[in-house]
Amino acid sequence: MADNSNRSNLERIIVFAGVAVVTIVAVLLSVLVIQDTNILQAQSGAEVQVYEIYENDKKVGVVADKDAFESYVWKAHSQDISETGKLYFGEQVSIIPNYIPKSELPQDSEESYQEIMEQVTLDGTAYQVHLSNGNTFYVRSRSELLAEIDRLKDMQAVKGVDPNDLLAVDEAKSAMTLGVEYTLQEATIDINQALSGTQLTHYLLTAKTDADKLYETQAGDTVSTIAKSNDMTVDEFLELNPSISANTLITPEAEVNVTPLDQVLEFTKMEKQELVEDIPFEIEYKDDSSLATGTEIIEQEGKKGSAIVEYLVRTVNGQQVKTEQLSKVVLSEPVKQIVKRGTGSISGGTGGSTIYDGPIYTAGTGKLIWPYNGRLGFGYMEEGYGGAHWGMDILGNAGDAIVAADTGTVVESGWGGSFGYTVVIDHGQGFQTRYAHMIEMPAVSAGQAVSQGQVIGYVGSTGYSTANHLHFEVIVYGQRVNPRPYLP
Repeated sequence: MADNSNRSNLERIIVFAGVAVVTIVAVLLSVLVIQDTNILQAQSGAEVQVYEIYENDKKVGVVADKDAFESYVWKAHSQDISETGKLYFGEQVSIIPNYIPKSELPQDSEESYQEIMEQVTLDGTAYQVHLSNGNTFYVRSRSELLAEIDRLKDMQAVKGVDPNDLLAVDEAKSAMTLGVEYTLQEATIDINQALSGTQLTHYLLTAKTDADKLYETQAGDTVSTIAKSNDMTVDEFLELNPSISANTLITPEAEVNVTPLDQVLEFTKMEKQELVEDIPFEIEYKDDSSLATGTEIIEQEGKKGSAIVEYLVRTVNGQQVKTEQLSKVVLSEPVKQIVKRGTGSISGGTGGSTIYDGPIYTAGTGKLIWPYNGRLGFGYMEEGYGGAHWGMDILGNAGDAIVAADTGTVVESGWGGSFGYTVVIDHGQGFQTRYAHMIEMPAVSAGQAVSQGQVIGYVGSTGYSTANHLHFEVIVYGQRVNPRPYLP
């Protein structure tokens, strides 16, 4: 029984093995048949071989002639690699052969090649530029970079130089140098990252690789008005638009470049300048107790001297950054100015005036009115040519009425030395006003209470005065201040 059972199992194994072998053979035969069919179809013209182009696993195009496509790419970028001769498809680019029906065969053309080329990465050997000021960028051509640096350097050098003066132009160009150091190093990058042509110029002038800021010209535009409206100088505008000159007639509906400048390069110029300069005069003060404190009278006019001064001037990109004096030749010495400075009482002195130092009966309102409606003359100055002027002059006609700027008590009335006929009114709280150069004795007396707008005297030119006017002062706790902020 055992022998029969073993024999039966063996027979089943043999049967199963036979079936498996038959199945495998059938599968292999079917694969061979399919392959033979594809080959026969391709050979018979039913399908053709093409090349699918992928960028990062995304199909961007199909070409029938791989060699023709690659030849077009290398030719189109021949100028980009003219100095290095190296150009490659990027690592993310794949070109995979495939078979498609002959009816779907693409029509290769330069247009189709260009469309595909714009979607794939091309790596090439370019130059990485390192500037000593920290800027780094890539260029396709070493010679183009050097030529562009020279062009921009010459443009910077001749700013402000008469183009017809060829000697001056040559001297200006010779004086201009590149103010930064740079190194060039070969680097394999996406060739589109390397700058060339207008892109290179744009970057060197603006430190930007994105699109230019463009302006569409309008009727009536000129080079200067466009530059001014875009916060740049005419020279800066011309640098951005080399096809335009300062005298170019601007036509409407044209596009011009107005990208803000931020130059990557630094152009340094050292030149000597000779200037005729003034030599300031000294001021000598002489105290005079006969004059009221704060009064200053010029006894001797000062006169400036002059000298020829030679400087060594250093500019960077047209901006002066350092000046060094080389020599100085005096043409004329300055003449000292002598000023008599009053040291008398703040109230204007006692030269014939009546002083009241009793109680203040009537306080002011705190809001002044104009004491005289005339033309404004010399204003308040703590320092100035000829000395300080501690009040404001209101010009007018002799005999016109002067009124109290506010309610108060007259504390001085009469002759005030250099002030001529004078009135001082105390308004309380440490606040006083002065009215000087009246034509005659004031209309009010010391110790008298006056109301705002009351006539206190008349315009004249007494004392140290050269024309009919009212000299008006505001005195706060003994210090004369600018009257203008207190008036309406």
